[in-house]
Amino acid sequence: MFWLDAYRDGADAKPDKIRDWLYISGFEAAENRPVLKAEKITHVLNLTGGAEHPDFKYLIFGNVVDMPSQDILQHFPVCMQFIDDARKEGGKVLVHCAAGISRSSTICVAYLMREEGLSVTDAIDAVRQCRKIICPNIGFQRQLKAWREMNFALDGKTRAHRQYKLHKKSIEFHRTGNLPNVDDLLQPDPHTITYAGKAYNCAKCERKLVTEGALVDHERGIGPWGIVLHYSAECDGVFCEPHSWMAPSLREAAGAALLTHCGDLTCPNTSCSEVVGLWNWKGLKCGCGTHVEPSFKLLKHKVIISDS
Repeated sequence: MFWLDAYRDGADAKPDKIRDWLYISGFEAAENRPVLKAEKITHVLNLTGGAEHPDFKYLIFGNVVDMPSQDILQHFPVCMQFIDDARKEGGKVLVHCAAGISRSSTICVAYLMREEGLSVTDAIDAVRQCRKIICPNIGFQRQLKAWREMNFALDGKTRAHRQYKLHKKSIEFHRTGNLPNVDDLLQPDPHTITYAGKAYNCAKCERKLVTEGALVDHERGIGPWGIVLHYSAECDGVFCEPHSWMAPSLREAAGAALLTHCGDLTCPNTSCSEVVGLWNWKGLKCGCGTHVEPSFKLLKHKVIISDS
Protein backbone atom coordinates (compact mmCIF):
# COMPACT_ATOMS: atom_id res chain seq x y z
CA MET A 1 0.00 0.00 0.00
CA PHE A 2 2.79 2.46 0.89
CA TRP A 3 4.51 1.60 -2.39
CA LEU A 4 1.34 2.42 -4.36
CA ASP A 5 0.81 5.63 -2.41
CA ALA A 6 4.26 6.80 -3.48
CA TYR A 7 3.04 6.74 -7.09
CA ARG A 8 -0.40 8.22 -6.47
CA ASP A 9 0.95 11.64 -5.53
CA GLY A 10 1.06 12.58 -9.24
CA ALA A 11 1.48 16.23 -10.10
CA ASP A 12 1.14 17.24 -6.44
CA ALA A 13 4.09 15.09 -5.34
CA LYS A 14 6.61 16.81 -3.10
CA PRO A 15 9.99 15.70 -1.82
CA ASP A 16 10.46 15.01 1.87
CA LYS A 17 13.07 17.05 3.75
CA ILE A 18 15.52 15.03 5.83
CA ARG A 19 17.88 17.88 6.63
CA ASP A 20 17.88 21.50 5.44
CA TRP A 21 20.20 20.45 2.61
CA LEU A 22 18.98 16.88 1.94
CA TYR A 23 15.67 15.73 0.44
CA ILE A 24 14.27 12.37 -0.68
CA SER A 25 11.50 11.42 -3.08
CA GLY A 26 10.21 9.11 -5.76
CA PHE A 27 10.22 9.83 -9.49
CA GLU A 28 7.01 11.92 -9.57
CA ALA A 29 8.25 14.45 -7.03
CA ALA A 30 11.61 14.67 -8.79
CA GLU A 31 9.76 15.76 -11.94
CA ASN A 32 7.80 18.45 -10.08
CA ARG A 33 10.28 21.20 -10.94
CA PRO A 34 8.25 24.17 -9.60
CA VAL A 35 8.24 22.53 -6.17
CA LEU A 36 11.96 21.73 -6.37
CA LYS A 37 12.70 25.36 -7.19
CA ALA A 38 10.44 26.53 -4.37
CA GLU A 39 12.45 24.33 -1.98
CA LYS A 40 15.65 25.80 -3.49
CA ILE A 41 16.93 22.37 -4.52
CA THR A 42 19.98 22.76 -6.76
CA HIS A 43 21.32 19.21 -7.15
CA VAL A 44 19.56 15.96 -8.06
CA LEU A 45 20.97 12.49 -7.38
CA ASN A 46 18.97 10.21 -9.68
CA LEU A 47 19.09 6.43 -9.14
CA THR A 48 16.67 5.45 -11.92
CA GLY A 49 18.23 6.97 -15.04
CA GLY A 50 16.70 9.56 -17.33
CA ALA A 51 17.31 13.00 -18.81
CA GLU A 52 18.80 16.02 -17.10
CA HIS A 53 17.17 19.44 -16.77
CA PRO A 54 19.26 22.61 -17.13
CA ASP A 55 17.96 24.07 -13.88
CA PHE A 56 19.78 21.47 -11.75
CA LYS A 57 23.12 19.70 -11.42
CA TYR A 58 22.81 15.94 -11.73
CA LEU A 59 24.44 12.69 -10.74
CA ILE A 60 22.61 9.90 -12.56
CA PHE A 61 22.79 6.12 -12.22
CA GLY A 62 20.71 4.10 -14.66
CA ASN A 63 21.81 0.60 -13.70
CA VAL A 64 21.06 0.36 -9.96
CA VAL A 65 18.21 -2.07 -9.40
CA ASP A 66 16.33 -2.60 -6.15
CA MET A 67 17.46 -6.15 -5.43
CA PRO A 68 19.36 -7.50 -2.39
CA SER A 69 22.09 -8.80 -4.72
CA GLN A 70 22.72 -5.34 -6.24
CA ASP A 71 26.07 -3.82 -5.29
CA ILE A 72 24.98 -0.31 -4.34
CA LEU A 73 27.92 0.06 -1.96
CA GLN A 74 30.29 0.68 -4.87
CA HIS A 75 28.45 3.95 -5.58
CA PHE A 76 28.60 5.33 -2.03
CA PRO A 77 31.88 7.33 -2.38
CA VAL A 78 30.84 9.25 -5.50
CA CYS A 79 27.36 9.88 -4.03
CA MET A 80 28.87 11.18 -0.79
CA GLN A 81 31.17 13.48 -2.79
CA PHE A 82 28.25 14.79 -4.85
CA ILE A 83 26.30 15.70 -1.71
CA ASP A 84 29.41 17.20 -0.07
CA ASP A 85 30.08 19.37 -3.13
CA ALA A 86 26.48 20.57 -3.19
CA ARG A 87 26.66 21.60 0.47
CA LYS A 88 29.96 23.44 -0.06
CA GLU A 89 28.28 25.38 -2.86
CA GLY A 90 25.42 26.30 -0.55
CA GLY A 91 23.03 24.04 -2.44
CA LYS A 92 20.40 21.47 -1.55
CA VAL A 93 20.26 17.90 -2.81
CA LEU A 94 17.32 15.73 -3.80
CA VAL A 95 18.03 11.99 -3.80
CA HIS A 96 15.39 10.00 -5.66
CA CYS A 97 14.63 6.60 -7.15
CA ALA A 98 11.36 5.27 -8.60
CA ALA A 99 9.29 5.13 -5.42
CA GLY A 100 11.55 6.79 -2.86
CA ILE A 101 11.58 3.66 -0.73
CA SER A 102 14.76 1.59 -1.02
CA ARG A 103 17.53 2.87 -3.31
CA SER A 104 17.24 6.57 -2.50
CA SER A 105 16.83 5.91 1.22
CA THR A 106 19.97 3.76 1.20
CA ILE A 107 22.05 6.65 -0.12
CA CYS A 108 20.54 9.07 2.41
CA VAL A 109 21.12 6.61 5.26
CA ALA A 110 24.73 6.08 4.15
CA TYR A 111 25.32 9.83 4.18
CA LEU A 112 23.81 10.37 7.63
CA MET A 113 25.84 7.47 9.00
CA ARG A 114 29.06 9.04 7.78
CA GLU A 115 28.13 12.63 8.54
CA GLU A 116 26.52 12.19 11.94
CA GLY A 117 28.15 8.98 13.18
CA LEU A 118 24.84 7.10 13.33
CA SER A 119 24.34 3.35 13.37
CA VAL A 120 22.44 1.72 10.51
CA THR A 121 19.30 1.43 12.64
CA ASP A 122 19.44 5.01 13.93
CA ALA A 123 20.09 6.43 10.46
CA ILE A 124 17.17 4.48 8.98
CA ASP A 125 14.95 5.73 11.80
CA ALA A 126 16.10 9.31 11.14
CA VAL A 127 15.15 9.08 7.46
CA ARG A 128 11.90 7.24 8.23
CA GLN A 129 10.81 10.05 10.56
CA CYS A 130 10.82 12.29 7.48
CA ARG A 131 9.46 9.75 4.97
CA LYS A 132 7.58 6.92 6.64
CA ILE A 133 7.54 4.58 3.63
CA ILE A 134 11.32 4.15 3.31
CA CYS A 135 12.73 0.63 3.65
CA PRO A 136 16.16 -0.30 2.26
CA ASN A 137 16.05 -3.93 1.13
CA ILE A 138 17.89 -6.47 3.28
CA GLY A 139 20.87 -6.63 0.93
CA PHE A 140 21.27 -2.85 1.05
CA GLN A 141 21.06 -2.95 4.85
CA ARG A 142 23.91 -5.45 4.93
CA GLN A 143 25.95 -3.17 2.71
CA LEU A 144 25.20 -0.22 4.99
CA LYS A 145 26.52 -2.28 7.89
CA ALA A 146 29.67 -3.02 5.90
CA TRP A 147 29.97 0.71 5.07
CA ARG A 148 30.20 1.48 8.77
CA GLU A 149 32.64 -1.37 9.41
CA MET A 150 34.82 -0.02 6.57
CA ASN A 151 34.87 3.38 8.28
CA PHE A 152 33.09 4.89 5.27
CA ALA A 153 35.78 4.16 2.66
CA LEU A 154 36.27 1.30 0.22
CA ASP A 155 40.05 1.29 -0.02
CA GLY A 156 41.13 -0.13 3.35
CA LYS A 157 42.44 -3.51 4.48
CA THR A 158 40.09 -4.47 7.30
CA ARG A 159 38.13 -7.71 7.34
CA ALA A 160 35.09 -5.83 6.01
CA HIS A 161 37.15 -4.47 3.11
CA ARG A 162 38.61 -7.88 2.30
CA GLN A 163 35.22 -9.54 2.31
CA TYR A 164 33.73 -6.82 0.13
CA LYS A 165 36.53 -7.39 -2.40
CA LEU A 166 35.80 -11.11 -2.24
CA HIS A 167 32.15 -10.35 -2.98
CA LYS A 168 33.27 -8.33 -6.01
CA LYS A 169 35.21 -11.37 -7.21
CA SER A 170 32.00 -13.39 -6.97
CA ILE A 171 30.18 -10.84 -9.12
CA GLU A 172 33.04 -11.07 -11.62
CA PHE A 173 32.63 -14.85 -11.75
CA HIS A 174 28.90 -14.60 -12.48
CA ARG A 175 29.51 -11.98 -15.17
CA THR A 176 32.35 -13.72 -17.02
CA GLY A 177 32.10 -17.38 -16.04
CA ASN A 178 35.84 -17.36 -15.34
CA LEU A 179 37.28 -18.32 -11.97
CA PRO A 180 38.63 -15.19 -10.27
CA ASN A 181 42.24 -14.84 -9.21
CA VAL A 182 42.22 -14.47 -5.43
CA ASP A 183 45.98 -14.33 -4.86
CA ASP A 184 45.64 -10.76 -3.57
CA LEU A 185 43.00 -11.85 -1.04
CA LEU A 186 44.59 -15.01 0.37
CA GLN A 187 45.01 -14.82 4.12
CA PRO A 188 48.26 -16.09 5.64
CA ASP A 189 48.46 -19.66 6.85
CA PRO A 190 47.85 -19.51 10.64
CA HIS A 191 50.24 -22.43 11.01
CA THR A 192 53.10 -20.11 10.00
CA ILE A 193 52.24 -16.87 11.84
CA THR A 194 51.85 -15.58 15.39
CA TYR A 195 48.36 -14.38 16.27
CA ALA A 196 46.03 -13.86 19.21
CA GLY A 197 42.62 -15.47 19.48
CA LYS A 198 40.91 -18.71 18.60
CA ALA A 199 41.81 -20.99 15.73
CA TYR A 200 40.00 -23.74 13.86
CA ASN A 201 42.20 -26.82 13.54
CA CYS A 202 41.97 -30.08 11.65
CA ALA A 203 40.20 -32.53 13.97
CA LYS A 204 42.39 -35.39 12.78
CA CYS A 205 45.91 -33.95 13.07
CA GLU A 206 45.19 -30.65 14.93
CA ARG A 207 46.99 -28.58 12.31
CA LYS A 208 45.86 -24.91 12.43
CA LEU A 209 43.68 -23.94 9.47
CA VAL A 210 41.82 -20.65 10.09
CA THR A 211 41.80 -17.91 12.72
CA GLU A 212 38.63 -16.32 14.02
CA GLY A 213 39.71 -13.00 12.49
CA ALA A 214 39.23 -14.46 9.02
CA LEU A 215 35.73 -15.85 9.51
CA VAL A 216 32.86 -14.72 7.28
CA ASP A 217 29.79 -14.10 9.41
CA HIS A 218 26.33 -15.05 8.18
CA GLU A 219 22.83 -14.44 9.50
CA ARG A 220 21.08 -17.64 10.45
CA GLY A 221 18.21 -18.59 8.16
CA ILE A 222 18.76 -15.99 5.42
CA GLY A 223 18.62 -17.57 1.97
CA PRO A 224 19.44 -16.30 -1.52
CA TRP A 225 18.08 -12.82 -2.34
CA GLY A 226 17.63 -12.11 1.36
CA ILE A 227 14.65 -14.42 1.76
CA VAL A 228 14.04 -15.33 5.40
CA LEU A 229 13.94 -19.09 5.82
CA HIS A 230 12.49 -20.95 8.79
CA TYR A 231 15.20 -23.46 9.59
CA SER A 232 15.55 -25.04 13.02
CA ALA A 233 18.86 -26.78 12.30
CA GLU A 234 22.15 -25.52 13.64
CA CYS A 235 25.09 -24.35 11.55
CA ASP A 236 27.03 -27.32 10.18
CA GLY A 237 30.23 -25.43 9.48
CA VAL A 238 32.11 -22.15 9.52
CA PHE A 239 32.72 -19.90 6.53
CA CYS A 240 36.02 -18.12 6.11
CA GLU A 241 38.12 -16.08 3.73
CA PRO A 242 40.39 -18.00 1.35
CA HIS A 243 43.81 -18.83 2.81
CA SER A 244 47.19 -19.46 1.24
CA TRP A 245 47.01 -23.19 2.02
CA MET A 246 43.88 -23.41 -0.16
CA ALA A 247 45.67 -21.98 -3.21
CA PRO A 248 46.72 -25.31 -4.79
CA SER A 249 43.08 -26.48 -4.92
CA LEU A 250 41.88 -23.16 -6.36
CA ARG A 251 44.63 -22.99 -8.97
CA GLU A 252 44.15 -26.61 -9.98
CA ALA A 253 40.49 -25.90 -10.68
CA ALA A 254 41.36 -22.77 -12.68
CA GLY A 255 43.81 -24.73 -14.81
CA ALA A 256 41.60 -27.79 -15.33
CA ALA A 257 40.59 -28.76 -18.87
CA LEU A 258 36.95 -28.70 -17.80
CA LEU A 259 36.41 -25.60 -15.71
CA THR A 260 34.98 -26.29 -12.27
CA HIS A 261 33.72 -23.71 -9.80
CA CYS A 262 33.93 -25.92 -6.69
CA GLY A 263 36.08 -28.46 -4.90
CA ASP A 264 37.27 -29.96 -1.64
CA LEU A 265 39.43 -28.29 0.97
CA THR A 266 42.01 -30.75 2.28
CA CYS A 267 44.22 -30.37 5.31
CA PRO A 268 47.60 -29.03 4.10
CA ASN A 269 49.44 -31.41 6.43
CA THR A 270 50.79 -33.87 3.84
CA SER A 271 50.75 -36.70 6.35
CA CYS A 272 47.03 -36.06 6.96
CA SER A 273 45.31 -34.70 3.81
CA GLU A 274 41.89 -35.03 5.45
CA VAL A 275 39.00 -33.36 3.60
CA VAL A 276 38.07 -30.59 6.05
CA GLY A 277 35.70 -28.52 3.95
CA LEU A 278 34.46 -27.29 0.59
CA TRP A 279 34.80 -24.24 -1.64
CA ASN A 280 32.27 -23.07 -4.21
CA TRP A 281 32.09 -19.82 -6.19
CA LYS A 282 28.32 -20.28 -6.57
CA GLY A 283 27.99 -20.51 -2.81
CA LEU A 284 26.98 -23.16 -0.31
CA LYS A 285 24.09 -23.47 2.10
CA CYS A 286 24.82 -23.71 5.79
CA GLY A 287 22.84 -26.17 7.91
CA CYS A 288 20.93 -23.18 9.31
CA GLY A 289 19.61 -22.35 5.84
CA THR A 290 21.82 -19.37 5.03
CA HIS A 291 23.33 -19.24 1.55
CA VAL A 292 26.88 -17.84 1.57
CA GLU A 293 28.47 -16.81 -1.74
CA PRO A 294 31.26 -17.41 -2.52
CA SER A 295 31.92 -20.14 0.02
CA PHE A 296 35.08 -21.39 1.70
CA LYS A 297 33.54 -23.64 4.31
CA LEU A 298 35.06 -25.76 7.04
CA LEU A 299 32.79 -28.61 8.13
CA LYS A 300 32.04 -28.50 11.85
CA HIS A 301 32.66 -32.20 12.43
CA LYS A 302 36.05 -31.91 10.70
CA VAL A 303 37.53 -29.18 12.88
CA ILE A 304 38.22 -28.40 16.52
CA ILE A 305 38.63 -25.01 18.16
CA SER A 306 41.71 -24.02 20.12
CA ASP A 307 43.15 -20.90 21.73
CA SER A 308 46.41 -19.43 20.46
